[in-house]
Amino acid sequence: MEDFRKNGTMFMNTLEYFRTLEGKGDVGDKDEGLGSCWQSARVNVKITDQDGKSTTLSKDNGLTGQIITRDNNVDSSNLFCMYAIKYCGKKPVIDERNFDFGDTYVCITSGKEFINRLRTAAKKARIHIVGNLVEYVPRDTHNGEMGVFRKFLPYGYQSEYRFIINPGFSMPYKLVLGDIFDITTVGKAREINDHIEYVELEAVSL
Repeated sequence: MEDFRKNGTMFMNTLEYFRTLEGKGDVGDKDEGLGSCWQSARVNVKITDQDGKSTTLSKDNGLTGQIITRDNNVDSSNLFCMYAIKYCGKKPVIDERNFDFGDTYVCITSGKEFINRLRTAAKKARIHIVGNLVEYVPRDTHNGEMGVFRKFLPYGYQSEYRFIINPGFSMPYKLVLGDIFDITTVGKAREINDHIEYVELEAVSL
């Protein structure tokens, strides 16, 4: 955390690391970076052998559950993951399960300035980096594409905003932004809910 504030060091591990990580609770996710998730009741799977003979699998002949596809090319991507506080019309409460990730939080107080510095650093390093909120979808009803910005619903409590370098480096990578003390605060993770509140602004007539 101190290195992150003093030097702006974004330590970015690979997607494969998080996909194959075991014994670390919900830090790892075996479904990380899936290509798609199709419901067996809504698709058929056609398999053609080398002689051109085709077999169609469907719910009528035993196809069940989900059909999962994966693009192994994204395994080399590098990720930097953060918690995104979203407005929900009441006092925000960060799920306590997130405290298992560490005992300290760093709060970025100017998202706009942080992204400006990130873009500058990425341009200097000549890398392509994109960021977005993660969308959480139900495994048993989602029918379609997944990708690096979709995960299954059980991980929804993580409310993740992530940055991705793709193609990545197939190994941990450090993107250094420089000193970000001026746009960050730090504290004890288990006290963070006591430090957050929404302040509603008065309506402005246009």
